[in-house]
Amino acid sequence: MYLESEIKNFSKKIGIDAIGITSAKPFNNVKRIFIDRVRRGFYKDLNYTIEKINFICNPKNMLTDAKSIISIALSYNVPIGEEKIEERENSYEYDIHSEERKTKKRGNTGIIAKFAWGIDYHKVLKNKLKILADFISSKLLNDSKKRFKYKILVDTGPIVDRAVANRAGIGWYGKNCNIITKRFGSWILLGEILTNLKLKPDEPNFENCGDCDLCIKACPTGAIISPYVIDVRKCISHITQKRGEIPLNLLEKIGRRIYGCDICQDVCPLNKEVEFVEKDYFLPIPPRGKNINLLPLVCMSEIEFNRWFKNSAISWVGKDVLRRNAIIALGNVGESNSMVFLSKATEDRDEIIRKYASWAINKIKNR
Repeated sequence: MYLESEIKNFSKKIGIDAIGITSAKPFNNVKRIFIDRVRRGFYKDLNYTIEKINFICNPKNMLTDAKSIISIALSYNVPIGEEKIEERENSYEYDIHSEERKTKKRGNTGIIAKFAWGIDYHKVLKNKLKILADFISSKLLNDSKKRFKYKILVDTGPIVDRAVANRAGIGWYGKNCNIITKRFGSWILLGEILTNLKLKPDEPNFENCGDCDLCIKACPTGAIISPYVIDVRKCISHITQKRGEIPLNLLEKIGRRIYGCDICQDVCPLNKEVEFVEKDYFLPIPPRGKNINLLPLVCMSEIEFNRWFKNSAISWVGKDVLRRNAIIALGNVGESNSMVFLSKATEDRDEIIRKYASWAINKIKNR
């Protein structure tokens, strides 16, 4: 246990909030669940195939001689004052009509999910994992019997990171499929080091949410169709990040969310009393934050997009996805002073932008 303890102790020094170790054995239970979801059409937007699922559920496909996985979690629950407390209290009474009433007070502003307020979390996590990997390597320099091979994976990597975190003991599955921890709730980001080292695994986390189903009831689109079952096609977080068209029956339910969605986390009682973390890199970088002015986003240029969202998790979706989302949000906000911006968007070269600009204008007129 010497090396395992060294790794865990060092992780705390570099700001990693939770760490656990599991084996590199295949995640066969997750594979069966994924295959069922694919057959039911829930993952259609993700282009998952049986072959892809078989690949991502076996860590050895990413590192042939993998024996262990070091799983880490970073909390992004940064303090932002009284607004945060008010928002959480209000979220317990969430419904689409109360959301519209609140919107009237906020004007032409949109919501960005908390994980995307600061620096791109992929970069933050990769940096932490690289420092941790370098530390492990330094500990094995004089051990000729142990050649340290590893692969760093963060979110977009081909591995089931939530299943890894659960099996490594970091947290348990909430009914919204997020991993929940005792100290930080579900406000966490996950990453892994896949390695050829044989490390002693931690015990999996078998806790659960009991009878609570607030996250299921709060989801505006009904994406959480039953405990632990998500229809990704209806998930606002996914919808606001995917390219192309959005089904018309979901447009109003998106509200003013333009990137990601925190509703199922906001209503979770286990997220109400969790610890805040002092991490500058997760604090809002203007113009990003809880309420962002939508009007400049409608006709922003590539230069403006890069200036405002450089080094942000938002940057990878591209300018026109965010413009589309801002236009939809303005339609839901319903302020007449947005019409001049929307009218200009109806002449855009992008067909998707023109389509939703027309939808937003008609919605505001009908109001």
